[in-house]
Amino acid sequence: MTVSWVADTYRPGDETAINGLFERVFGTRRSVEEWRWKFREGPSADRSVIRLARAGERIVGQYAVVFTRFLCAGKQVHFAQVVDNMIHPEWRGGLGRSRMQRTLFERAEEDGMGLAAVGFGFPGLAHYRIGRRLLGYEDLARVNVRLRSLTWARHLRRMPGAGRAARTVGRVHARIHGAWLRSRARGLPAVKVRRVR
Repeated sequence: MTVSWVADTYRPGDETAINGLFERVFGTRRSVEEWRWKFREGPSADRSVIRLARAGERIVGQYAVVFTRFLCAGKQVHFAQVVDNMIHPEWRGGLGRSRMQRTLFERAEEDGMGLAAVGFGFPGLAHYRIGRRLLGYEDLARVNVRLRSLTWARHLRRMPGAGRAARTVGRVHARIHGAWLRSRARGLPAVKVRRVR
């Protein structure tokens, strides 16, 4: 890209453009209400950090951090979780991407991310490589991911040519199972949420 970009902070009203970038990068939609809950109304929203890369009026990158309170050895500490780290596909590649990531990371540290007792995240493979090489990320532990279909469709998938039948059976079973779970949930006591010190 020939157009330059600048590192900047979040300003009220940016959430729509941030969500547009989120949809472009991750391929899924998110409502502005969900964004506000995550970054502005959550338990530690007063300490969230959102650094943006702007190219003119466009937001082309983000390095965001939300904070979570933990109790360690009887003392309350903040852990910083890196979330929704993203760069627009048109701005990826070569040294430009690395420079954008590094600059946004450094600005996030200046904004208070570095004051957390621990910083953690679950990056995708591409960001993991950049984080390890350029940002000083270290592995704390390996996270094993296991996936298994819980519908009856998994039995049909073993049969050749059963793709459409497996999808239909899976949808029907998911509805039956969902109705069963909802019927059991009716007897649960009401849950109340309140902020605590």
